[in-house]
Amino acid sequence: MKTYLFFAQDGVGGAERVMVTIANILADKGNNIRFILIRNKNSKSSSLSTLIEGRFKYERIIWRGQVQLLKELYRGIQKNNPEVIFASAMHINQRLLLLKPFFSGCKFIVRNDNYLYTLSKLKRITLKYIYPKADAIIGQTEEMGEELRRIGISSDKINVVRNPIDTDMINEKLKAPSPFDSDDQSVKFIGCGRFSHQKGFDILVKAFSIVKQSIPGAKLYLLGNLEYGDGAVRKTVENIVKENNLNDSVICTGHIDNPFKYIKHANVFVLSSRWEGLPNVLLESEYIGTPSAATKCIPVIERMIKEGENGFLAESENPQSLAEAMIKAVNIPHFNTTEGENREEWEKLFEKVVG
Repeated sequence: MKTYLFFAQDGVGGAERVMVTIANILADKGNNIRFILIRNKNSKSSSLSTLIEGRFKYERIIWRGQVQLLKELYRGIQKNNPEVIFASAMHINQRLLLLKPFFSGCKFIVRNDNYLYTLSKLKRITLKYIYPKADAIIGQTEEMGEELRRIGISSDKINVVRNPIDTDMINEKLKAPSPFDSDDQSVKFIGCGRFSHQKGFDILVKAFSIVKQSIPGAKLYLLGNLEYGDGAVRKTVENIVKENNLNDSVICTGHIDNPFKYIKHANVFVLSSRWEGLPNVLLESEYIGTPSAATKCIPVIERMIKEGENGFLAESENPQSLAEAMIKAVNIPHFNTTEGENREEWEKLFEKVVG
């Protein structure tokens, strides 16, 4: 049995849920998992503690400044004395790796939550010199692994492993009744994620206004944190809804504890992102068997979507293209899938690195 200390952002987005799934995989093998949650002092998002309460011990750090954060990270490692440290957000990864010389007996494993090209030049240079300190670096796709090689990271340290999904949790939540009225036979589209520029909900609503011309009774449900950042994206989305007279057919729910029942009972799941690392919600939609309309924002999506079988693809930043994919995806029935939680790959990875 090993003691793992997980450092995670204190939110309930896809990256954070992946952390919990990985923690569950390791805990099921008899390991001791503890969390340190890092929360921005101005954050309005839901806390990750809602997903780990009663399962894992955790502490919380409030991020008030760079020096203060480094001191808190150091104290957290010193107090918990772990054998393995795991983090999954690049801005946290680089700060933890600065502390590695003080904890030479501890293995440091980091996972990239996004592509390097989304970072500034300064941040890419910083990672180039800090990342070699890690004992292992996890990329979610082959393209992520290749990016790491291009900045000089040894192939021996790079591990490409697809995100795990918690099938037991999803199956349990799918037992919930439909969130929609039984007499509501409208075509339903689902978008899921925080209201950020990255997720492209402004593009999605513009696409939906085009869809309505072909499917007048359609509805669009947007599930996710409305107040992300300063709420600017929410205001933009609300303005587009108003300008296109969509008030009665675009429903913004805010954060939902069980998005899976919405995805299950919808006609189409829509991924409108401008960029992604590896979209967990698309993996989950695939597992549930709901057809998707997805932007080609990263290459792996073009490998995940088999047009006409499980969804249709659209050009990024293109409402017309996305609308066409949404309309076509309505005609695909829900399907059975062999998509799994990828547990064995993660077990083997940690066994290889940690021993």
